[in-house]
Amino acid sequence: MPEIRDGLPIVFMEKWFPELPPELQNLIMSKTYRIPRSKFRNGSSVMYTEEYHARTREQLREGRWPAVVPRSLLPSGRLIVCHEPRFNWKRYEWEYDYEYGPFGEHEGTALESTLALRPRVGGLTYATC
Repeated sequence: MPEIRDGLPIVFMEKWFPELPPELQNLIMSKTYRIPRSKFRNGSSVMYTEEYHARTREQLREGRWPAVVPRSLLPSGRLIVCHEPRFNWKRYEWEYDYEYGPFGEHEGTALESTLALRPRVGGLTYATC
């Protein structure tokens, strides 16, 4: 029978966790609060999802963005992840820096939830810029 205080059971983390050695506390915390694996890596060919494009078009129609929108917010073709991903703790998801354009002259940043892996056709990445 668990011990009761204020009408609620006292759980392990409250009662016994502080008694554990620091090494074991750290091990438990590192296994409990894991960062999810990133879907893409440096050099991956990705594109924005259709949901992202639909949401962007809707925001443009509603006038939420200025008349002149930076091109990096509206790329519709192939994007190449150009750096290792970094974890955004506020949004709890990965962020990716990417390049696009014929010579990779444009850059941008995207969250993992707005990107999808680019489909491959015949073993090669289907590229239209």
